[in-house]
This record gives sequence, structure tokens and C-alpha cells, in this order.
Amino acid sequence: MKLLVLLVFQEYLIVPVTVLKFVGYHPKTEEINFSKEAIFERDNNYCQYWHYDEYNHKFLYKCTPSERTLDHVLPKSQGGKNSFKNCVCSCRHCNINIKKGRTPEEAGLKLIRKPFVPKRNKKDYVRHKFAYNENKLSHRFYAKHILKAEKVS
Repeated sequence: MKLLVLLVFQEYLIVPVTVLKFVGYHPKTEEINFSKEAIFERDNNYCQYWHYDEYNHKFLYKCTPSERTLDHVLPKSQGGKNSFKNCVCSCRHCNINIKKGRTPEEAGLKLIRKPFVPKRNKKDYVRHKFAYNENKLSHRFYAKHILKAEKVS
């Protein structure tokens, strides 16, 4: 993608540039350390409890960053631990208003999938994540050309 800017009697060729602000390290193991962020990424910010519409059809609910919470399947009050196999991403409504420190069975909730320990993907070593901003020309260039090429391969 190249932009051609015409000024009074002069031409300038402008090429969008993305600046690398951080270089990560290459992890030695496939294990991922437990954290809230790791849970949210594993669950892709989807509430892990089924939601139902007015016709009783179940659907997945994607949480916004402000409404997502870390939920313990077996609550801490009942001996639950902070671990990948006991924690899921949950919307604030399910966690605080419905579950209220009970197990999903006690609260009448159904898990979408059983929690699991995530492993690193080989692509994670190369791929980097950044906050996409459609107002930045370099980000639009990256999304249009680089990500499109990754999806094809």
C-alpha cells in the first residue's frame, strides 16, 4: 500500500510503518503460567455459561473487558483453588447475580466446556498481538495484507 501525496510542485511517496515496541522472549516450555489474562485468552472472553434468549434458545455471550470476571467453578468458599481446571471467564451477571458463590449445578448453570490447561501454540512464538486501531494507517495496512496472508497459509 503506497500513498501518493501531491504538494505544490513536489511529490512525496509515503509508506506506512509499524513500529515494534516490544520483543518477547522464546519460552522454554509449553506451559502457560496461571493468570486472569490467561483464562480470558483461553476462553476468548466468552462467558463459559450458556445464556438463553426469550425463546429458550441457548447462545454464547462475548464479555466486554469491563464486565468479564474470573469465576471459580468450585468456589473458594467450598475449597476451590486458583487453577486452570477450576477457573473460567464469566460475565458479571452470571458470576455475581446468579452463581453467588455456589457451584454451577447448585445455581442451575451449564458450562459450555470443561475448563482445561492451555498449551502454547507454535504460532504464538512468532505472532504478536497489538491493540488494533482502525484510525492508524499502518494498522489498516497490517490487517489488510499481513493478517490476510496468515489466514490463507
